[in-house]
Order: sequence, then structure tokens, then C-alpha cells
Amino acid sequence: MGSRTTPPGFWRPGRGAPRPARPPARPAPALPEPVSDQQGARAAVAGALGLFLVNVLIWAAVSAGTGELIYFWPVWTAIPLVFALATLVAQGRRRER
Repeated sequence: MGSRTTPPGFWRPGRGAPRPARPPARPAPALPEPVSDQQGARAAVAGALGLFLVNVLIWAAVSAGTGELIYFWPVWTAIPLVFALATLVAQGRRRER
């Protein structure tokens, strides 16, 4: 019987498992700039307006499909829009003082 040699690059049991290479360290991502109250309120208005408009389009498609105007249920999705607009107006008035 010949000697048991392990070809280069192969792992042989009993010698310990090879260690994987360490990935290079990445720098931490930069933190975003803080958002002002005004920017946050505008974002809330934009999101609520988008929600309302999508629901109005769905309502219009359903009304067109049935051939008659159905109950205008998207009015309920306007409630967050009203609150967001009230917040934006209140912040504008507070800023003027």
C-alpha cells in the first residue's frame, strides 16, 4: 500500500477544517439628514392624497362598469387627508408667529 498523500488544495480529515476568508470590512452607511416637521407634514399630505386618488379611480371604474353612480365610499379615505392638511396648516400658522 502506498502512502496516503492529500493533493494540494484538498482538505484532509483530522487536520481541522479550513477557515473561510474574512470579508472586507465595509464602512457604516451614512445617516440620513433629519426631516423637518414641515417636510414630514408635506409627505403625509402627499401619501394621503395618493391614497384618496387611487380610491377615487377605483370608484370611478366600478361606477363606469355598473353604468350608474354608486355610493361615493372614497370619502372615507379622505379623512387622513383632512388631518394631514390640518397639520400642515397648523404648522404654517405656528411658523408665522
